Amino acid sequence: MSDPDHLAGEPLVSERDLGGADGDGSCGGSANIRIGDELFGIVEPPGFEVGQVRLFAMDMVRSSDVPIRVAPNVVDGLTLVAVPHGGLAARQYQLIVYSTSPAAPETFLYTVCVGDGY
Repeated sequence: MSDPDHLAGEPLVSERDLGGADGDGSCGGSANIRIGDELFGIVEPPGFEVGQVRLFAMDMVRSSDVPIRVAPNVVDGLTLVAVPHGGLAARQYQLIVYSTSPAAPETFLYTVCVGDGY
């Protein structure tokens, strides 16, 4: 890929967004997720088998999952996530990706920022 932050114009969430990372990925870096974006990709290690994916707002006391559609492992190392029509509200989100691989039962926690200011 010529642009590690975008694929066909769509933003990519990567290891730069893991945990509380700030200033490097979608939260201040060049992998911006804008309010109107309805699709983003998740870059995972090769061989990682994506199972469940959850997305919820971090700044709410009782936050329920954002209804998303997921196309896991469209190619090795890339999962696509479609958010509700119109995109997401501007704020920080927690993105959790669970593996279904018995050999690598990992869970990745990403901090994802959405908005014009990120």
